[in-house]
Amino acid sequence: METRTAMPCARSWWKNYEIRNWDRYWEMRRSIFDTASILGYIDQLKARATNGSAAAVTNNMSLPAGQPSTNENAAMRHYRKFPVLGTYLWPNAGGNGPTPTLNPRPWQVNTTFQSEVDWMKGWLSQRLNWIDDQFFSGGVIYRPPNFSNAGGNVAAGTQLTISRYTGTPPAGFSYATGGTLYYTLDGSDPRTASNGGTETAFISGTNDACKWLVPSAANGGFALTAGGGASQWTTFTDPVNLANWTTGTTGIGYDTSPDYAPHFGSNSNTLSQMQNINATCYVRVTFNIPSQAVIDGIGTLRLGMKYDDGFRAYLNGASVAGGNDTDASMTSDPPTAQATIARDEVAAVNFENFDVTATGLPALRVGTNVLAIHCLNGADFTSSDLLMVPKLTWLPPSVGGGGGLVYSAPLTFNTSATVKARLFANGVWSPATTATFIVDATPASAANLVISEVTIIR
Repeated sequence: METRTAMPCARSWWKNYEIRNWDRYWEMRRSIFDTASILGYIDQLKARATNGSAAAVTNNMSLPAGQPSTNENAAMRHYRKFPVLGTYLWPNAGGNGPTPTLNPRPWQVNTTFQSEVDWMKGWLSQRLNWIDDQFFSGGVIYRPPNFSNAGGNVAAGTQLTISRYTGTPPAGFSYATGGTLYYTLDGSDPRTASNGGTETAFISGTNDACKWLVPSAANGGFALTAGGGASQWTTFTDPVNLANWTTGTTGIGYDTSPDYAPHFGSNSNTLSQMQNINATCYVRVTFNIPSQAVIDGIGTLRLGMKYDDGFRAYLNGASVAGGNDTDASMTSDPPTAQATIARDEVAAVNFENFDVTATGLPALRVGTNVLAIHCLNGADFTSSDLLMVPKLTWLPPSVGGGGGLVYSAPLTFNTSATVKARLFANGVWSPATTATFIVDATPASAANLVISEVTIIR
């Protein structure tokens, strides 16, 4: 029987780097990368190119007779020399292909300089919105908390409400809900770098020893059950047909194209046993907990899953999490069950995190433990691929870190403060929102500001 002793997570440095990178992005997004700021700068450049004229610029324009050449602007000269308005320029979007992605094609309607500027502004706006949603885990997007007040000079008694981001997410995703909002009043981080380093892995998510079985009558899989009894396969004791299980390493699955190949472990390709045969595969990953002290030190237990198309997970027989696992076949015929729907392949190769503390922590035991996963293919057994990569980690109880306070009601400022806030949900920290509130300050002016000396250093 394979065992794996808990080891410190080697990816903590990456998590710290990633969150700081996104913190910097959102700091700039609220200033020079603000959509209005960028589009305003484009308008300034456009005004320079047209000398501030509102007249439309088209191809091959000439000045009316009698007007001095100084009235001609740079945009007019450009499109007289290069009359490309209303024509397609590779590799811009919406070319001459048989199945255009845009109709009408941009070049067909962009026949003025202003229309080209407007097209670019629209594209940049959409691109910024897309980037805003790229910090996600599985199908959940984590944006910074919203502040009801941007800070600055404020009157005593000013209040600040901190809330989770809400909006319309892109298809196949959702914005993080639930969790806990943490904040500080001195500008320190509710999530400290050391907090990220305390994560410990029971199952690392890469090449973990496992056993897997595609159920059949011949291998005894059809007789196994997820519930209790002698035929249970989800608990820490060996299933009765263990000799028929294949030994390999995670991830588990198959792909008739090379997309998922980097995620598969050794001896864990299920193609010959699954495609056109069965949509279900059982997986068992064994790990060891050396003492009760380890269990007592767990504050948050988190299951991370890369999966296509669905799964249901058990810890020592207790059901702890699932995804796309509500198809009727899970009840009517578990050994051949299928996923509810097919899953997006982009989401499938990223870990989706599930907080399994409530049901998983009581199920842990000193010694041998088993994470058992019922892997499910979507649609039916003809699917071209399957992917299942599990990761099981834990954090100590002090997940707030850095002296972070739990937000529960609006903050009232009678003294100056720098507020930094994050959402902690599903075991993931969001990027931060930061604002400084200066209470009843006297703005600098000629009446109270004196420059007494200028020193030039050569």
